[in-house]
Amino acid sequence: LELELYDLEYLPGSGELRVYIQGLKASSVKIEDCVRVDQALTPFIDTLEWMPSKLILEVSSPGLYRKLRERKHFQHAIGETVILELSKDLFADVDPSKGKNAQVVPKNLKNLKKVRGKLLACASDSVEVEWQEGSKNDSKSDRKMEIPFANIKKANLDPDFNQLISSEVKT
Repeated sequence: LELELYDLEYLPGSGELRVYIQGLKASSVKIEDCVRVDQALTPFIDTLEWMPSKLILEVSSPGLYRKLRERKHFQHAIGETVILELSKDLFADVDPSKGKNAQVVPKNLKNLKKVRGKLLACASDSVEVEWQEGSKNDSKSDRKMEIPFANIKKANLDPDFNQLISSEVKT
């Protein structure tokens, strides 16, 4: 089938087991792939006594706004636009007492707990993201920041549809 498991999610309240799959070569999958995986898993799940009797199996692709949970998810998303929700203020660990080497945190970035930008790199313990700061009326400047995985509460791809449409038109 040339598919791989992308993620699993169990929702105990509704009894749903969501299985997210993607292609090995292209990350997209066809509805027929989802049906085949569902048909392959259902008889196996039915034989397991520890599975809830009212389990609802849902097989799909991770989608355009796919969650990024594992390091390999981040590695595959390098160059893409992502949204990162942080567990603490991005600049919480900045020490303003370090003199000349102190990082100056602009007022508009204090208490920043959500970042939308381009994923540049993925290391073993952090990711590097570039985003534009400034409002529509201000001049915008690019800002790069390394963010530890420990500070990432939730992460998703956030595709720019204008960019997607313009690249589709060119091909």
